[in-house]
Amino acid sequence: SSGINAEYGALSSKMMHWRIVFAFTLFTLCLGSNLPNGTYVQLFSCDGSFHQQWDVSGVFVSGGDQTIRLKTQETMCLDISGYGTDNGSMIWLFNCHTNDKNPAHQNQEWTWNTKSGNIVSTLSGLCMDTANDGVWDGTEIWIWECDSDSSQQWYYNETDSSIRGAQSGLCLDAGSIAPRPCDLSPFNGYPYCNPNLSIAQRVQDLVSRIPTSEMFGLFGNNANGASSIALPAYQWWSEALHGVAISPGVSFTGNTPCATSFPQVCTTGATFDVSLFAAIGEAVSTEARAFANVGHAGLTFWAPNLNIFRDPRWGRGQETPGEAPYPTSEYVRNFVY
Repeated sequence: SSGINAEYGALSSKMMHWRIVFAFTLFTLCLGSNLPNGTYVQLFSCDGSFHQQWDVSGVFVSGGDQTIRLKTQETMCLDISGYGTDNGSMIWLFNCHTNDKNPAHQNQEWTWNTKSGNIVSTLSGLCMDTANDGVWDGTEIWIWECDSDSSQQWYYNETDSSIRGAQSGLCLDAGSIAPRPCDLSPFNGYPYCNPNLSIAQRVQDLVSRIPTSEMFGLFGNNANGASSIALPAYQWWSEALHGVAISPGVSFTGNTPCATSFPQVCTTGATFDVSLFAAIGEAVSTEARAFANVGHAGLTFWAPNLNIFRDPRWGRGQETPGEAPYPTSEYVRNFVY
């Protein structure tokens, strides 16, 4: 019996390794084109690139469909994610759906008041606005209650077909990757961006620069960021217990429509195969980085679960490697490192 169990365990481990290779290959095949559904629209320095060129005839021509389209990819429209109608709903690029006449789905229709400069969502009555009044490359675009702030004022440049912010002079961009705060001036000259200083010194300098008014929004998992130091909003609740998974911080859209889902941890732990634990951890971290690289996840993931499975009435035992402390520690060590 013990010989059969050992042979079965070895076979299961080998099969799992091949499943990892196969699943990871599928993940790479899932990656799509450069400008897929779910590409977030941001502010960037105007450079005349194709992802800064917009067709606005839908809002300016009488009888137009009220859409704003990417000029080089006319099937893609400025869209409010999730049919959002609340302050802070993000704007991204999505397939135009003008044939959808559901009143609740008109999240791609806009009106442009050229006198005030406001671009208004007909679905919500809210204005296109820069997130947190940002004026630097990578500032995200959302909708917000209309006011007279210059962050909601836009003008169209017919020479290069760009939509420019009156406050920043930057262009609406649907393809560039947002820079890190320490890539921007003057922030890159601050001590918290100096890699030669200790972590403690850098953290102390960073925290000291955040005004009290911006600190309150940093205490939840959906941190608002701090615009005064170009610290972007950040959702640190991302799940990856047995693969990058649906969670507030992960977006399965655009060029990240899928991820590898491995067996529940309790099943993997039953193989007692430390090399398998490490292989899964490596695959998960690589996919997580791929999501983060295109802005569809952060870099903090809730994994692994190192609780000891003491009692089935707990209800979440399947998330753990098992009831034995040593194998659990080996699972965690190899998954992480």
